[in-house]
Amino acid sequence: MAEEKVKEEKAAKPKPTNKNGLTYAQTLEARAQRGAKTHQKNFAVKKAKKKEMEGK
Repeated sequence: MAEEKVKEEKAAKPKPTNKNGLTYAQTLEARAQRGAKTHQKNFAVKKAKKKEMEGK
């Protein structure tokens, strides 16, 4: 009986959504389709530019 409650609770949880009603995975996919850079990519580009400017 306890197992049935656990299964019901897991099935009842909705997937988390953001303000647009998209799941996190859909948000990431949309970002990728637009070609938007992540924070890490922006950081890497800035670091590379800084290193290049120091070399000149």
